[in-house]
Formats: sequence, C-alpha cells, structure tokens
Amino acid sequence: MEDKKWTCKSCKAFLGFVSGDGKTIRVKYKDLYLYAEGGRVRLLCRKCGTENELIDEEYRKLLESKLSERR
Repeated sequence: MEDKKWTCKSCKAFLGFVSGDGKTIRVKYKDLYLYAEGGRVRLLCRKCGTENELIDEEYRKLLESKLSERR
C-alpha cells in the first residue's frame, strides 16, 4: 500500500505521511523524526497552529467501549 500525505485540516499544510493501512505515521521536522504506530496522535500545525488528530480505528472502538462501560 502506498503512503498518503497527512495535511492540516485548516490550512492544508503538509504534516507527514500515513501508511496505506493507517497504522504508521511518519513526521519529519528539521532534525526531529517521529514514528507512531496505532492509538491516537495529535499534532499542532507549524503553519497555523490548528490541532490535527489521527485515531486508529481499533483504538477508537476500545475508547468507545470503555466510555460505555462507565455509564
């Protein structure tokens, strides 16, 4: 699967790459390299400051089930 570009939801600035299966995120900024796998990732756009979020579908389901258990 081919990687997809991750862009800011507000200004469309480039944030990083998401693997085709949506499980791995790559962010590069100057000498910082960040790799994240699964779960939830939040990143502030360096251009406009908007918070951008990616959530793994399995993690989302886990969060929803834990929230429903509390009710």
